[in-house]
Amino acid sequence: MNAKSGFHRYKRKRDANEGEIVKALIARGFEVKVMDEPCDLLIYAPQSGRSFIGEVKMPDGELSKAQRLFWPTWNGEKYILVTVEHVDAIPL
Repeated sequence: MNAKSGFHRYKRKRDANEGEIVKALIARGFEVKVMDEPCDLLIYAPQSGRSFIGEVKMPDGELSKAQRLFWPTWNGEKYILVTVEHVDAIPL
């Protein structure tokens, strides 16, 4: 773990549902950048010009300690995405 940021330096294991969620975001017209920290996804909605972050979790998944520290500091839009239905609920 990087002592300065609290985030791991190595590539994290991806959630098994991430591919399905990324495909659903792209199908809805979002542009998606997959990241490792501080969250899984940087998402852009060209229809509205909005950018926001997304964290993919399995149904039983929880935010890591570093994510729990980061999450409340992000003042922009943010979504925890577990299913494609969560993607469908994001406003364009």
